[in-house]
Amino acid sequence: EKTLRYPGHAKLIQTLKSVGFFDTQEIQLHQYKVRPIDITTHLLKENWKLYPHDEEFTVMRIIIKGKENNTNVTYTYNLFDKYDKNTGYTSMARTTGFACTAIAHLILEKRFTKKGVFPPELISADDKIFQCTMKYLEDRNVKYTMKKQIS
Repeated sequence: EKTLRYPGHAKLIQTLKSVGFFDTQEIQLHQYKVRPIDITTHLLKENWKLYPHDEEFTVMRIIIKGKENNTNVTYTYNLFDKYDKNTGYTSMARTTGFACTAIAHLILEKRFTKKGVFPPELISADDKIFQCTMKYLEDRNVKYTMKKQIS
């Protein structure tokens, strides 16, 4: 998983990592023992906070490789979604929240009736549920593209 922020963000994070800002092993700082990751989190949390009406976007690529009917196949799903100025919903809220509400609707409609805890990859194993979820997202302008490649 990769998170894109802005040009130069990856280099900054690599620098912080290389000098120990994300270390979880305690160090002695004066009379205190602290974990560098806790200090980093404390310092950066407020500076990297997303404020109302901040425009952001979500980019996702999912690559699934396997066999289908004894043939090697690759499915590639791509998503680009951005902050919705009309509703004020962030792309992260849209892409995660709408997926959750899609499943909640399917449960309420008694179209998803399995019991227990189900992560998205298990829920989507049922093609009908997957298609309903994708339609729900598309109806809310969260659009994936899919490319199938046979090799």
